[in-house]
Amino acid sequence: MDPNVLLSRYYSQKYIRSFFDVTVVAIILLGMSSLINELRISSAAYTSADAIIYTFYRTPASIIRADSIIFCIATIVFFLRLRKSKELLVGHIFGVSMMQVLRSLVPLVIVLITLVTVNREWLAPQVSAYAKVWRLQKTEKGTIYTTINNKVWFYTQSGFLSAQMVTDNPKQLQDVAYYEFENDQLLYWYFSDKVNYELGDWVAPDGYKKTINNQYINTERIAEYKLPIRVKPRVIEGARLMPEFATLRQIIDSMYRGGKYGISNHITWMMLTARITRPINLFLIFIWVFVVLEHVTLPRFKGLVARLFLTILFVISERVAYEFITTAKTNA
Repeated sequence: MDPNVLLSRYYSQKYIRSFFDVTVVAIILLGMSSLINELRISSAAYTSADAIIYTFYRTPASIIRADSIIFCIATIVFFLRLRKSKELLVGHIFGVSMMQVLRSLVPLVIVLITLVTVNREWLAPQVSAYAKVWRLQKTEKGTIYTTINNKVWFYTQSGFLSAQMVTDNPKQLQDVAYYEFENDQLLYWYFSDKVNYELGDWVAPDGYKKTINNQYINTERIAEYKLPIRVKPRVIEGARLMPEFATLRQIIDSMYRGGKYGISNHITWMMLTARITRPINLFLIFIWVFVVLEHVTLPRFKGLVARLFLTILFVISERVAYEFITTAKTNA
C-alpha cells in the first residue's frame, strides 16, 4: 500500500484520539461545575445521587457549549503531539506535505462536525428536556406539571391551578384558573388574566371567583387575591420543558409563530443565520488553527506560544460572539 495513504490514515487516527481526549476532559470539567451547583440544592427529595444523574443527563448540552473550543484545543493537541514525537517529520521524509495531511483530515472533521450538529439539533434538546422534567419532579415532589406550550399546572393540598408561563418574566403568570376542592367536591374556582409574584405571594390584581350555591353559580369580583401556592419564580422558570438550546426547526417556527416552544418571540434573523452557519464556523475554526500551527512541528520553529495564544484568543472571541448573538435577546 502507498506509504502516503498509510500516513494519512495514521494522522487521522491521531486526530480522532486528540478530539476524544479533549472532549472527555471538557465533559469532566463542565460536569464538575454543574455538579457543584446541583449539590448546593440537594435535599431529602433531591439527593446527591440525583444530582449526579442530572449532571450526566446534561452531558450532550455541555458539548454544545464547548463545541468550537473542543475543535480548537483538539487541533492544537494534535499538532503538539506530532511536534513532541517528531512523527510529522517522518511524513515529510516520505513526501507527505501539510496540504496532504489537511486533505486527509477534512473528511474526518466533516464527520465530527456532523455528529456535533446532530447532537445540537436532536440529542441534546431531547435529553435536556427529559432531564428538566425529571429534576423538577424530584425537587418539587410532582406538584408541578408543564406542557410543551408553556402551560403549567400546580397541585396544592386542596386543589390545583393552571396558568400560562410568561416567557420573558418568570414573576408573572397569565390566564390563571384556580380550583378549590373539599372531599372531592368543587367549592369554587377563581379566574384572572394575570398574577404577579409579590413579597413571597402570587397575587392577582383583579379576577372573578365563582361558587356553586343551590345549583346556581354565583360570580364575585375580587381584587388583590392571594393564590394558595408558594412556588418561587425560579422554580417556574426551571419548569420549562424546552432546554436552553433550541433546535433550528424551533427557531424557524418561533420566528413565524411567536413564543411557541418556550422561546422568546424576539428571535432575530441574526440568530437564525448564526445557527445555520454553525457547522461552517466549526470547519473554518479547524482550518484556521491548522494554518496557524502547520509549521510548529519544525524543530527550529519559534513563536509557538504566541501562535497558541492568538489561536485560543480568536476561538474564545468567536464563542463569546456566538453566545451573544444566540442568547442576548431570546431567553432561549
